[in-house]
Amino acid sequence: MKLQISILFLLFVQAYANQDKLFRIHAKNEKDAEVIHNFMLNNSENVDLWSGPKANSKVLAQFKGETLKEFQALGVHFEVANDNITKLFERSIEHEKKQEILRKKFFFTLSNEKLVDNFNLDEYHSYDEVVEYLKSVQKKSSSTIGVRFSTIGQTYENRDIHALTISKEALKEKKIFLLECGVHAREWVSVAGCLKIIDRFIVHRDEVANQILNKYDVHILPLLNPDGYEYTRNHDRAWRKNRGKNRRLPICRGTDINRNFDVAWGTVGVDKRNPCSLIYCGSGPFSENESKALRDYAISIKNSLEVYISLHSFSQLLLYPYGHKAEVPKNQKNLQHLATLAMDAIYSKQGEIYKGGNIYTAIYPASGSTVDWIAMNTASKYNWAFEMRDTGEHGFVLPEELIDPAFMDIWIGMEQLLLNPE
Repeated sequence: MKLQISILFLLFVQAYANQDKLFRIHAKNEKDAEVIHNFMLNNSENVDLWSGPKANSKVLAQFKGETLKEFQALGVHFEVANDNITKLFERSIEHEKKQEILRKKFFFTLSNEKLVDNFNLDEYHSYDEVVEYLKSVQKKSSSTIGVRFSTIGQTYENRDIHALTISKEALKEKKIFLLECGVHAREWVSVAGCLKIIDRFIVHRDEVANQILNKYDVHILPLLNPDGYEYTRNHDRAWRKNRGKNRRLPICRGTDINRNFDVAWGTVGVDKRNPCSLIYCGSGPFSENESKALRDYAISIKNSLEVYISLHSFSQLLLYPYGHKAEVPKNQKNLQHLATLAMDAIYSKQGEIYKGGNIYTAIYPASGSTVDWIAMNTASKYNWAFEMRDTGEHGFVLPEELIDPAFMDIWIGMEQLLLNPE
């Protein structure tokens, strides 16, 4: 009897030990990439691909339970990239908790103006800190630059979803550039990059910012998924979805907001049956408060909207529609030209290589995304998913010292995307 218990225990340990490991999978060709992608789709509750598999690429992934053995049988080469990614996640969360405690003692004793001046944008911040910064930076409005802070929705856990509008008041009837950040909870650098963009437009405005504001009113959603974001800061660093409850299976929380939009909803690159899946697309289109908030906000500005950027990490990619089909927009040549200008400028100034193309072929098929929905339901002609640093060395756990270089990549790219004529 003791021997049977020991064997069962060893099997249990072997099955779940792999959860702590991060693996690097080698996609040597298109066949390997397809095998990897299909395996993920069929096992999306137990396989977490950190990036899209393409031919001649390396993909980071986590496996739960017996799925590693099943994947091993497919014959695709892989190796251990990190022997204990769980420990790295735990250290990341612990570090943020300590930093937040230290900042609380300091931040909330400051006036709005002093808070902005002392806010370290080269650190990752909590939702509450982000909100305080947004409220404070609004006070930086001047006679030439108008800044408006507003609430556009509320999450399942009753956190407000905010928008910041930046404009040169004297210049009326401009087109709108909409920037959205933090739709996926674990992509912290998206939120950090967004705050640095806000700073560049309002506090440390440079000539590029002035040129953009001469051409556009800038609308920014700095943190679309605050519930998921806070969950990554306190519980599960690898969490991707929001934290909404699922009626079909209450034990499994969350929906992938970026698969919840009403554009070919539930058709490709998603799981619409299993709420435990990382790519669960919800009980129906716009079932989530966060997707409704972005939808309603975009509709309110749809006739003036010209450029939309959804900021993500990681993989260093500049992507345009569509994700739900291989077809490309009518202005694809112009989009590809702008993407090339942006990627060349980033490489010239930063030495970083970004790749571009339409979502479906450059990364993976995915229905229900924000980029596709904006492209098909507003007047916006230039719609982008910008995947920030890096290409897999750190993945989602990008060190704080790389926040500024990651932001500079985006800022240099945005200059090309926003200021070049058709």
